[in-house]
Amino acid sequence: MDTLNTLRFRDDLADLLRDHYGPPRDRPLHLKVGSQLAQTLASTLQNGYFDELLTAAIEADRQWCAPVPPDSPTSFSFLVDSALRRSVQDPEEIPEIRIAWHTLLALHSTLGTDFALFASCMRSAARESSRVAATTS
Repeated sequence: MDTLNTLRFRDDLADLLRDHYGPPRDRPLHLKVGSQLAQTLASTLQNGYFDELLTAAIEADRQWCAPVPPDSPTSFSFLVDSALRRSVQDPEEIPEIRIAWHTLLALHSTLGTDFALFASCMRSAARESSRVAATTS
C-alpha cells in the first residue's frame, strides 16, 4: 500500500482541476464541493486503498453511464462494490473503506456528469503524491 501525502495531493489536485476547469473562483459550486469531498476522501484513506477505491469508482461510473440490459443491477454503489471486491478482499472489513464509501457516494452524486474527469484528476494527483512520498521516505 502506498502512503498518500494529503498536502501534496491537495496541491496536485488543485493544479489538475485548474488545468481542466479554470480558476477556482470561476468554477460551479458542485466542483468546489467536490474538491472538499476529494480531500476528505484522501484523508480518510491516506494509508492505502485510495487508488483501489478510485479505480473501482471510475470503472463503475463508466459502466453506470453505458447502456445495459433491463434486468442488470445498475446502481452506482452496486457497481463500485463489484469492482472494489475484485481488488480488495472483504472491503467491508476495513473501517477506512466503510467510511470512505459514503464520501465517495456523496462525491459521485455531487459531481454528476463531471465525476469521470474529476475522479481521473484525483487518481493522477494521488499517484503523483504517493510517488513523491515514496521518494522522500
